[in-house]
This record gives sequence, C-alpha cells and structure tokens, in this order.
Amino acid sequence: EEVMVSELHDIVFNKCIEVLTGQDCGFDVGWQVSVDDDDVFLKIRLADCDNIKHLASKIEMEVPISTAAYDFQGLSCMQIDPTWGQLWGLNKELPPRAAKHLIYSTLRAQAFRENRDAVLEEVDTAMRLIACGDGAPARELGRQSHKRLIMLAALVAKIEKLHEHHGASSTTALQAQKDQLELVFNQINEEIETDIHESCPRRIEHNRDIQSITDPQEKLNARLERWSKPHAPGIDKFREAELYADFTDLAVMKIMYHVMTGVINLEKMKEFELLDGFFAIHKEDQLEKFKASWASVMPWNILQWPGTQWDYPVREYFGEQVAFFFSWLSMLTRQLIIPAIIAIVFRLRLLLFNDWVIRAFEFFYAIIMVVWCALFVSSWKNQTQTNAMLWGMLGHSSFARDLPDHRPELRGSWRETGMRFLHWLIVSAFIIWTLLVAAYMSTFRQSLSRTSEEHADQHFELGPFQLEKGLLDLPAKYAVTINIKIVAWAWSMISPRISRLENYRTFQERKDEQVFKNFLVNFIVYYYPFFYLAFLKHWVEGTPPRKCVEDIRTNLLLYFVIHIVTVIAYMAVSLLSRWWSKREERKELAAKGQVATHSHVEDMSKKEPYLSDEDDYLELMISLGFITMFAVILPGIAVVAFISCLLELRLQAWRLVWVRQRPVPMGQDGIGAWEDVMPFISNLSATVSVALLIFTREPISSQLEWPLAKKLIWFIIGERLMQQIVKFVWALRPAESAVDHDILQQHQDIYKRLVMSQQDHQVKKGRLERLQDASKLVTPGQVLPNDAVAAAASPLRISTSRSKVQPEGYTEVAPMTSMRSMMTSMTSMMASVTQMTSMTSMTASAGVSDSASAGA
Repeated sequence: EEVMVSELHDIVFNKCIEVLTGQDCGFDVGWQVSVDDDDVFLKIRLADCDNIKHLASKIEMEVPISTAAYDFQGLSCMQIDPTWGQLWGLNKELPPRAAKHLIYSTLRAQAFRENRDAVLEEVDTAMRLIACGDGAPARELGRQSHKRLIMLAALVAKIEKLHEHHGASSTTALQAQKDQLELVFNQINEEIETDIHESCPRRIEHNRDIQSITDPQEKLNARLERWSKPHAPGIDKFREAELYADFTDLAVMKIMYHVMTGVINLEKMKEFELLDGFFAIHKEDQLEKFKASWASVMPWNILQWPGTQWDYPVREYFGEQVAFFFSWLSMLTRQLIIPAIIAIVFRLRLLLFNDWVIRAFEFFYAIIMVVWCALFVSSWKNQTQTNAMLWGMLGHSSFARDLPDHRPELRGSWRETGMRFLHWLIVSAFIIWTLLVAAYMSTFRQSLSRTSEEHADQHFELGPFQLEKGLLDLPAKYAVTINIKIVAWAWSMISPRISRLENYRTFQERKDEQVFKNFLVNFIVYYYPFFYLAFLKHWVEGTPPRKCVEDIRTNLLLYFVIHIVTVIAYMAVSLLSRWWSKREERKELAAKGQVATHSHVEDMSKKEPYLSDEDDYLELMISLGFITMFAVILPGIAVVAFISCLLELRLQAWRLVWVRQRPVPMGQDGIGAWEDVMPFISNLSATVSVALLIFTREPISSQLEWPLAKKLIWFIIGERLMQQIVKFVWALRPAESAVDHDILQQHQDIYKRLVMSQQDHQVKKGRLERLQDASKLVTPGQVLPNDAVAAAASPLRISTSRSKVQPEGYTEVAPMTSMRSMMTSMTSMMASVTQMTSMTSMTASAGVSDSASAGA
C-alpha cells in the first residue's frame, strides 16, 4: 500500500514505542518536539531494578562481584599496582580494587543469598551458645577461612555493645558474658596469629605489632581495633551482602543498547531516513566536573600531571572505548618526559662542544629512543592487561555480538570477496598516487634548480604560464605536507563507506581490518616523503646530505605544528557550525513571533556525533613513528612531541565534552589492531635509526668516504644489534605483572568458591559396577520409524535449529531406558573395541542429531 511519508513516520514511531515498552525491553519512554517542530526526540530510560536484573541475566552481561561477597568468603579484593604518580603523591587516589567479573544470573544471586542466610544463622547460633557458656561452635567457625571474618565481626559487634553498657547498668551476668566473648575472641585471634602455615585472610595495615604486646587488655584492644570498622567490615555489611555489585549508569546504558539493537536495526532506520541520530544524554553534574579540570584548556589544567587519575571516571562515564584512548594518550605523554629532558639537557651542554661530540650524542640518543619505544610498547601491554582486568574486558572481543547488517549467507561469496578486493585496489591507488606526487615534486624541484642556474631572470615555465621562481619556492617546499593532509582526508571519507559493504561479522572485526588498511595507506602517505629525503634525494637529485637533513627537520616541525592547528581548527569549525544552526532556528522562529528555547536534549542533538576513534589513533601513531625514527636527526623532536601531546590531551578531552555528543558506551579489551601496529613501529624505528646514522648523518655518510659495501655491512650489523636490544627490552617486562598474576589467581579462587561450589542443581553420586558383569546389564536400543521419533523423544534432547531439521531417510535412536543402562553401555564400549566400532556405525547410520548426541 502507498502511504505518505508522515504516515510512515507515525507508524514506525508507534511501533518503536510498542517494542521498547514491551516485555522484550521494558523501557520507560517519553518524547518531546524540537523548538521548530521538525524533530521528535524519543527519550528512553531503564529505571526498574527488576527489569535491569532480568535483562542483564538475559543478555548474559558480566557484572563485578561485590566487595561484600569477597569479605563473605574471607578474602580481600586485591588492589592493582600503584602508579608512579600515586607513589610520588601526584595522584591522591588509591589504587582501585580489581574485582572478578561474573555473568549475571538471578538464580546464582538467589543461591548466594540462601548461603549467606545459612552462614549467618550458624554464626547467630554460635553467639547464643557463647551466652550459654559453650564457645566450641564459635571457635570451630573461626577455623574456617570463609566463615572466620563473619564470626569475628559478630564477636566485635557484641563486645562493643557490652562495652557501651559497662558501668552503672553492668551486672554480674553481663560481665560474665563479656568475659566469655572476649575469651573466645582472643582464642580465635591466637590461632590466626600463631598459624605460620596460613596468612591473615585480610591485608590490613597494622600500626602496632600485636604479638609483641604483653599487657592482656592492651592486646585485646589492639585486636578489637584490627577487626573493627574501617579496618574490617561490620556484621551489618555481611547481613546485607549481595553477590553482584550495584549496576552503574554505564552498565545500564550497555544493557539498553544491547537489548535495543537486538530488536531494532538502528543503521537501517538511518539508511531509510527514519532516524536522524542516536546518542546518550549528558549528565550535567558529571559534565561540570570534567569541564572544571580534565576538559579545561586553561594553562594550569593543561600542565596537570598526565597520570591515571582520570582513567576510572572517564571509563564510568564514556565507556571503555574512550577510556582506552585517553589512557594510551596519557601514557604516551608522560613517558615522553624522560627523552624530552635528556634532549634539553644535552642540547644545552653540547653548545660548548664540537661537531664530533654532537654526532656521538646523536648516536647514543638514537639508541635511547629505540629502547624508549620498546619500553613504551611493553609498558602499554602491561597497562592494557591491567585495565582490561579492572574493567572486566578480558576476552571481550571473543564474545562480540554480530553486526545488524551482517549477512551470513554471503560469507565466502563472490560479492563479499569482490568488495574486499575493490577495497585493496583503492588502497593501491592511494599508494601509487602518493608515489607519483612525490616523484613529480622531485622533478619539479630539479627543474627549478636548473632554471635558477641557467637563466638569470629567474623565471619558470609552467605550461603556457611563465612564473617567477621565487613564487614557487615556498609551494614546492611544502607541497608534500599539503598532499599528505589532502590524501589522508580523501581516504578517511572513502574507506569507511566501503568497509560497511564488506560484510564483516562483528564491529571489532570490521574496525581492525579498517585500521590495517588505514595505517598501510597513511604509512606511505606520511613516511615516504621523509624516507625519500633521507635516503633517495641525495642519489636522485644530487642534493648534499646536509641539505636533506635540514629539509627533514623543517618538515618534521611543520608536521607537528600543522597537526595541532588542524585539531584546533576542526573544533572551531564544529562549534561554529553548531552556533550557526541554532542562530538560524532562532531567526526563523523570531520571524513567526516565537522565542527559541533549546532544551538540554535538543542542545545535545546539535553537537557532532561520536563515530570512531580511528582518526585520532592514526595521527598519534604516525607521530610516534616520527618521534622514534627521526630522533637521530632532530633530538629536540621529543620536546616538540611532548608539548604537542600535552596540548592534544586537553584538546581531545575538551572536544569530547564541548563539541561531541556523549558516545554510546562500547566495550573493548584494548586498543584493537593498534596493539599490533605499535611493535611494528618499534622494530621499524630500530632499522631506520641505524640507516640514518650510516647513510645520511655525518661523518659516516660522506666525510669518512666509506664505500657502499662497507656501509651495508655495518648497517646489517647495527640493525641486528638494535633488533636484539628491542627484543631484550620486551622480555624484561612481560605483559602480565606479578600483581596482575596474583589478582587473576584470586579471580579463579573466588570463582571456585562462589560458583563451582554453589551449582544450581545437585548431581547424584554414581555407582561402581563390576566390569565383567556390565555387558549383561545393557539394554539394546532400537531403530524407530520417522513417524515414531516424536513419541519417543528423550527428555535430555536439546531443541535447536540444527536438531529440528532431519535429512530425508534418517531416523533417530531411542534413548536409553535408565541411567544405569547408559553407564553400563559406556563400560561395554570401553571394554571391547569391536563393540565400540559397531555402536559407532549404528550411530552414523541412524543419523543422531548433534544436539541429541550432546544431550546423551
């Protein structure tokens, strides 16, 4: 049927409300109209606690275990390693605790509550028996590691309560009860303190050594202080303990997005112009905190320590994808401090020395930068492991959800292969274009040089035009840098659109493939001109090596300046576009006699949507390559890069808060394919640094007059030594630190205690049968006709899409009649190879489905 566009919008709008408020989602929905009546904002909220828990269980979301659950098991949730900023006092925050993340299950949470109540009943019973003079049950509970802390908390609470009543209202009975409680409390503590085979279940800092105290009352007070708040949890905390931590705003938004995209294809709605955008609404109170410090571009905020103090707040508000980017940029910035300081100090001292001393410093500084890059790569791998463990992102990519536009039937088809081949053809085209432009500029500069030598009038013929050479010097000098920016922009516009047509299964898979292609194209676009200046220009154009080095230095400084200017200009354009849009709406409404008042939601909609972080990573990775590869030519590049990163860190934060919409939180277990790009840059920096020292830098390049063969030999030797240094540095710092290893071991321990010991069902014990009599107990199966399969269906059979489809001519095998016959048939199969072979043939001919076999 033909319908009007407005009618179609109404139908889709009402259907969305029906779906989002239905039993599949359970969201609260509201809407408002824009000031100019051209947009409708559908606001969605998930506020019902029961719905949150049900949906989290439905999508099998991983939620951190609560600290109370750790305490309930007699464990202390371990903290991660403190950073240098925390050790030096630059970051006042304590290292966060790394709780185990567990798939949310309402049944498991209920089982934990039942076990909690049972243990607390045991403790209450033991406390009542102490009042009757029997302290044996309490001491027995104190010997059990997972009940000891609860028992001690109950004793401390009771003793403190009796201390309050001690005095005028004290009686002989209360005093006797108090003495009995203190006796049991001291006995449990003595067992803990004297047991050399078992460490204290909690890592609590003590201001006094309890064992060295001789006075009994003073020792009792010290023990009470040790097991009282805030050093240890109180009994009230145990009575309210839950298995899972509370759901944060970040977790609720993840649930909403996961559930919503399961029933509504947002990308298709955008494609058919039924949806303009989808974004999370900013929270004004949290946004103001970011604006005051983290996202402020005031000089005192730009100079703040680029530590980890903002990692957790950024992750909790923007999600892991954004948090990993800023964590990586912060680490790059603070690790650039050391090479920047070295460059400044040596540069000041080298003003008093000759060229040979300067060349020696450049040689050692090249080694320092290669080692620095290797350390940065290994340090980031360690930081990635820590953050992924802390944020529950370990192995997140393995459980990634399929993209809505993924079509499984096209996997391996000619269409999918053709689109991916086309993408690589475009990659090749951009690379060839870059090489041709570089070659043309080389020829152009040679023509300028010949013109200046042959003609005194200093004119140059460009087709039908005759131009002065002085007017062309500047464009010829900076044309390579301009071409870099133009080609990079064109690639960023074309490549993402093709990636969406390549039929990747998950978002991370598509993103990683896009990253590899982006880096390959931009590697040639950005680095080839510099490699040409360093290694080819001397041979092709006859330019002296010293002039080539000067050109490299000029272009390196120009690159970083243009990079920062581009970032600032892009933000200014975005703000100007937003201001202009709101201004035009106000003028239009003013002409109608109305006053434009933009709501908070409408104001957010005017901001730039957050699409991806690929471009930000790309620019910074290219900068990292320049820093490490060309430090031998321009040692001061580390200083320039540090200032650039310090500025960009605040500018990117300011852009995220002021310019962009709040991104929908996306889980991520690291920085994706960039993890593989960083080691490549580290290895390449070792090779390029040695090549620059031998083929470009003096005195080896020309002053020593080494033949090419000798240079090649020394290049191979030096390059191999540098590569071995890189590998040695990587081996010094593994990806998993000792503390992370201990935390993961504790995760396994808490998982065994909380999950494996509290299964949702009980398995009955098996029975041991005599092997020689087992064959007499086997009840043979029988082959049933197709129409009798349904009537004899096994209760163990799992109904799946695969088991529902039976090939023509195949039947199913009826299930064994009893557990005992199943056990004995398996025993017979183990006892006789011939019998096992015959059963295998029977199964194949009967065509038992995969799911039925799994059930059996």
